[in-house]
Order: sequence, then C-alpha cells, then structure tokens
Amino acid sequence: MDKSNKVTIRIDNKERHRAEQSERDEVLEAWEASRKEQAAALEAVEFKPAASSKKNKKKLPPKLNGKNGVPLYVKRLIASVVAAVVAGLVLGFVLLRMFVGITGDTPASAGSETVTGTPTTETPASGDTNAASGTASELPGVEAFVVQAGYFTTKEMAETWQTQYEAAGHSTYIWEQGNEFYVFAGVAPSEQAADQKAEEIKQAGLETFVKPWAVSGGTIQADSETANALSQVPELFNTSLQGTLDKEAWSSLAGKLPDEAPYQTLKTSITDMTAGSASLDVSLMKVWNSYQTIIESKK
Repeated sequence: MDKSNKVTIRIDNKERHRAEQSERDEVLEAWEASRKEQAAALEAVEFKPAASSKKNKKKLPPKLNGKNGVPLYVKRLIASVVAAVVAGLVLGFVLLRMFVGITGDTPASAGSETVTGTPTTETPASGDTNAASGTASELPGVEAFVVQAGYFTTKEMAETWQTQYEAAGHSTYIWEQGNEFYVFAGVAPSEQAADQKAEEIKQAGLETFVKPWAVSGGTIQADSETANALSQVPELFNTSLQGTLDKEAWSSLAGKLPDEAPYQTLKTSITDMTAGSASLDVSLMKVWNSYQTIIESKK
C-alpha cells in the first residue's frame, strides 16, 4: 500500500493532526509549483518578441530628397517639361523670324500689290465736302412764293397732271419732297407777284394755288472755295427773281463747284438757266431745288 494513502486512525488527536498537516503541506507545495510554472509561462509570453509579418508591416513613405521635400522623380519630370517648353519657344521664334524675313525682304513682282502694315486711305476727290480737310460752313436759306398747280403722292400722277399746263403754254416743274410730288407753275419774290402769275394761268381754265415755299439753310462740311460759292446762291437767286439775271456771276459760281454729285446737278441747272434753255421760273426752281439737295446731303 502506498505510504501517502496510509490512514492512521488513532485515538490520539495529535497523530491525526500530523497526517492532515502533511496532506495540506503537499497540496500547498503542488499549488506553489503550479503557480511558479504559470508565472514563468506568462513572463515568457509577455517579453517574447513578436514574429515579423509581411501583412502587418507598415509601408514607409518614399524617401524624399531636396530642401523642400520633393521626390526626386518629380523634380526630374518638371525639368523635362520645362526643357520641352523652352525648346518649343526657341524653335517657334526661329521659324517666325525666318518667315518674316522671307515676306518682308522679297520684292513684289510686276503688277502685284504689296500689302504693308500701314492701312491705306482712299484719297478723296477734289472738292469733296465729306473729306477730312473740309470745314463747317453755314449756308443761308432761300424763301419765295410759288404758284402750285397740283400735289400728288406719285410722280406718274404728277407728270400726267403736268401735261395739261404744258399744253396750255405754261411751263411747270415737279418738286419732289420726300414721298410727295408738287407741280409748280411759277415762282415770285412776293405774294402779290405770285398772284399775278396765278391769274394768268386761271384765264386758261387751270386751277392754281399761291403759297410760300422755303428752303432752310444749314451747316455743311465743305472746303472754303465750295462753301463760298454756295453762299452766293441765295443772293443771286433773289436778284434773278427780281428780273436781273447776272449770267457772268452765275457762271463764275458754277465754275467753283466740284464735278461730283450733288454739285453737278446744281452746275447743270445754272448752265441751263444762263443758256436760256427753259423759262426763267423753271430754271430758278431747278437751281433752288438743287441747292436744297446739297444742304440736306452735306450736313
């Protein structure tokens, strides 16, 4: 029989106490040994370095170079881009200089037109009142009394009505004003003189109406010679209307006017009047109307 399992039963309590004490000591020794073994195991686990693992290993940032911490490959990329831009600019400048030299130094062939950087300006014709050299000139108006034979909204109707007065021996002039057409059978410096002419026409059974008619003056742009010539029109018109036709003065005036329109129309009217190709009343109304056209077109 095993000694440890021996049970001694004695009446004496001392012997039984020893046996129990021996058992407790054995249990404590076993427990203490177990405790030390566990502590050693825990200590080994706590201080044992962990095995390295590629999965848990953190990736370090790339190594930076330079004072500003810019990666080296970024610096190389920037340097390449800058070099390419500089090379392109230099090449473009060289090509531009080459083409400019070709177009600027090659003489134009016969019959071709050389285009330069300076804009060309068209030289205005002599006496053109719209030229930059023209100055502002004020022209006076012209007033008189007319003998009106009719008023129409179309030129065809005015011409049809005009034939009645022409057939009766009374010259007429169609004055176009905007979209209206007036048939005038005479002009006079005063209302009384106009009434006398109207009475002569009425005796032929034709209707007339006397009224004032005016051409307003205005400021035009013209060279000094043209402006001075035009300023003489009102005075010569009134003198001629009184019955004194100064052909030399009219011819001198016409010679100072430009040849282009609308001056040409006035020059033709003056020439016809001095030549006596039409009645004085009709010729004066043509001159009067041409004078108005110049003022309206050259303001």
